[in-house]
Amino acid sequence: MGGPPNATWEEEGPTRYSAAFVGLSGRSKGEAVIYLTGQQWCGSGGCTALVLAPPGNLV
Repeated sequence: MGGPPNATWEEEGPTRYSAAFVGLSGRSKGEAVIYLTGQQWCGSGGCTALVLAPPGNLV
């Protein structure tokens, strides 16, 4: 009835990431590009990438 979930975070394997700070909006290194890899982040279309910017900055 209330058994454990199908997979726990640990069973899915480690998450790895690569990060770079870049200037996408004309600023000097104002944004961070993060590329996540691991079983929960990758699929047939590739892996997850995030672009993080300070509040108020449009990328």
